[in-house]
Formats: sequence, C-alpha cells, structure tokens
Amino acid sequence: MKQSLNDFWPAFLSTHLHPKSRKMHLIGNLVFFTCLFFSLLLGKWSLFFAGFSGYLFAWYGHFVYEKGFPATFHDPIKSALCDFKMIGYIFAGEIDKEIERLFGSRNPQPHSPVLVSIEEERAYQKKLSMKISDKVGDHPFTDYWDIFVLKHQIPTNVWIHVAAMVFLYFLIALSFVTGNWTILVFIPLSQISGLLSHRRFEPTHIDFEDAIFSWRAFRSLNRMMVMAIGGTYFKERDRLLTLLENSKNQQA
Repeated sequence: MKQSLNDFWPAFLSTHLHPKSRKMHLIGNLVFFTCLFFSLLLGKWSLFFAGFSGYLFAWYGHFVYEKGFPATFHDPIKSALCDFKMIGYIFAGEIDKEIERLFGSRNPQPHSPVLVSIEEERAYQKKLSMKISDKVGDHPFTDYWDIFVLKHQIPTNVWIHVAAMVFLYFLIALSFVTGNWTILVFIPLSQISGLLSHRRFEPTHIDFEDAIFSWRAFRSLNRMMVMAIGGTYFKERDRLLTLLENSKNQQA
C-alpha cells in the first residue's frame, strides 16, 4: 500500500523531537512565507527565492539539535505538509500530547522509536478525521456533513465562516474583473479567520487536511454559507443536536 501522509507523520515527528529544533522550524517557516507573500504581492521573484533561506534555520535545528538529516531529503512534499501539521499542533498547544502518544514520553530522545504500528496509526487517524470535539466522544454519525454542522454550532463562529467564504469569492471575482492575480495572495486570510474563530469561539476538533484544504470541508463550507444566508442552517443544527442527544440517552 502506498504510504499516505498519515503513515509518514510518525516517522517525520521522530526527526523533530527536540524543542529547539521545532523552534528553528517555526522561524524558518516564518521567513519562507513572509518572503513568499511579499514576492507575490510585489511581483519580485528574488524575494521568493530568498524565502528558501528559511530552510537554513530548519537544517540548523536538524544538524545541531537532532543530530540527523532532515526528512526533506527523504520525501520533500510529505515533509513540507507534515511541517505545517507540526506547526499546527504547536500553535494548538498539543504537540507534547501528540509526541507522548507516539513515543510514550513528552520529552523523548531524538530519533526515539515510534511505539504505534502503522495499522494502529491508520485506525487512529481515521477515527480522528470524524471527531467532533473533546467534549463529544463516540457518536452515531458517519456523514461528514453531520459532523461538520456539529463542529459549527455557535452563531458567531458560523457567521465568521460565512463572511470568510464571501470574502474568498469576492477576491476571486475581483481578480478576474481587474486582471490583478496578486489579489489572490490574500486568500489564506479566509482560512486563518476560520481557524482563529474556532480557537476563540468554538474550540472543536479541526482535522489537518480540512484546515489546509479538502473537498469535503470546502463543500460543507459552501453548503453552510448557502443555508445560513437562506435561514435554514440553524434548523439543521438543531435537528442534529436532537439526534446526538437521543444517541446519548440510548447509550445511557
């Protein structure tokens, strides 16, 4: 079976166990994306190439603190995606918990062996992709839309997501009308606003692939936008909350 991103994740994290190494990766990514943003905004490709200097910070962390080679040399694409995933865990304050799950300790030695098998990791990630929140354990839902709605219950969070989607389509339309494609550089603001809204108003579980981009999340965001504007979304929320409550009563 072809190795997926989730299969690669434990091996990637095993080469990023030193806290100072992870800090160097944060700095490196900040340098890269800052240069990328301004290169697109100003049309100066020299800034884009300058952004790759961010790798020097990450490599310093590997050679000095981890005493090994970067995972980039093994699989550049999966390594870059896992780098984003690691940063997401860091900002969410859950990186130590994830390290403990995979390595049995919050402070393991660099290159410690992974204690979870591939089969166990796949089962865990599959369950995690359908998780609603820490407050909601097992549930009867198998359709992602149902889970999505239960992750977006609070009106403030819902309307911020709707505004973010409207902002996304406004940027796309504006870029077509003006022919100025650099406007699209602001698209990530729609994702960032949604993530910050969850963190501030509704801290439900956000799957990594959904946070970056997944068709299931994109379809659900569009469906939520249409239903919220049409005045039917919160009726759908109440229907699913009733089903969830009935399921809890049956289990009790």
